[in-house]
Amino acid sequence: MQAKKVIIQQPQKAELVEFNLDETLASHELLIQAQYTLISAGTEGSIFGGGVDIATGKTFVYPREKMGYANVGKVLAAGKSLANQFKEGDIVLNTCPHASHWKLDLLTKEMCLKIPDGLDSKKAVFTRMAMVSATALRRASLSAGDKMVVIGAGLVGNFAAQMFTLAGADVLLADISDKRLLKARECGVRLTINSAKQELAPYVDKWTHGRGAQIVVEAVGSPQLIIQAIDATCRNGEVILLGVPWPGPKPTDMVPALGRVFRMGISVKGSIEWSYSVTENEFLRHSIVGNCRQIMDWLKDARLQTDALMTHLVAPAQCQEAYFGLANKKDEYFSVVFDWK
Repeated sequence: MQAKKVIIQQPQKAELVEFNLDETLASHELLIQAQYTLISAGTEGSIFGGGVDIATGKTFVYPREKMGYANVGKVLAAGKSLANQFKEGDIVLNTCPHASHWKLDLLTKEMCLKIPDGLDSKKAVFTRMAMVSATALRRASLSAGDKMVVIGAGLVGNFAAQMFTLAGADVLLADISDKRLLKARECGVRLTINSAKQELAPYVDKWTHGRGAQIVVEAVGSPQLIIQAIDATCRNGEVILLGVPWPGPKPTDMVPALGRVFRMGISVKGSIEWSYSVTENEFLRHSIVGNCRQIMDWLKDARLQTDALMTHLVAPAQCQEAYFGLANKKDEYFSVVFDWK
């Protein structure tokens, strides 16, 4: 069949192209027709910008044929071993890329689950990015009423702040953009600070009566902000790295911050979502699919908010404008969803 997909031809150039998709399914594959796909501004933005692959330390290779991993679509056909789980017409959250049609192989580290009745697909597509944020919540040693800080009010940081609030934490969200902080407040995050106008550590010190925050989540991936996170954390507290650390234009001296980690007994935790099993298992407390089920329940009940977050719903043919906007107009382009219907 003829299908379409978004690719990055070279740095700063996105394009919608046609390709031929073999519809023959293996036993463990699904054929999915996309409805909505959400751009991951962090991962995909770095590819669009021509950055370095943090996994390999090498520059990205182009053209980049498979972009995206947040997809809501309709099942057109299921392989034999999946026939009892999925049927034609099911609306599913999945990890297919930005493509009109795709074959999803569930033997690999891919994810697919049905969307509950009553949940709008345009909301459900945000589950995939909220899943990233949920990892920080799962990794935290959280007690109700804990003072905790999220640094970075992008999509992942916003969801993290909302989820920690739902879990009973007293949350402070920090960013340098008033517009992003406004969106956070529209999503129910009560306490925010523009850390370009007020220094974060002294504010946290006053807010916590000199103790420091029990948990600080860094949701940007900046070494300088990781240092700020450590400075704002209390004795025996936790710093959770939700953003992938990217080197800046100049080397960052981490020695003073690491000295504080040592002296104060601070735990620094990584929180990549794939540290959990994809499928649910009675012997495991958390899984990727379990996290997504919880998130979709919150979305359906409006306990997790997305209305203020979707700033651009566009046709896939507008992919160049979408990626450029996310990279260069961050206050205007908060999130972009492709409408494949």
